[in-house]
Amino acid sequence: MGFAEKKVELFEIVVNADEEMTGQLIEFAKKLNKNKSKFTEDELAKFHATRNKYLTKNNKTILLEEAHAYIRSLSLL
Repeated sequence: MGFAEKKVELFEIVVNADEEMTGQLIEFAKKLNKNKSKFTEDELAKFHATRNKYLTKNNKTILLEEAHAYIRSLSLL
């Protein structure tokens, strides 16, 4: 079965799903998408903490060069 045929079969399953199966399909898809995240929970938490820090500093920002240096230092870890 080719990829296009699989998508058609999946589409038919979704179209014919009752309320319970629809909920299960949504949860399954969310679980699959969550596992595809490029970032760990710890990395996301650091990002949000840094973002919030700069949002609450009355428009204080860092220079673009500093941002690039910081990003490069992360990739060296």
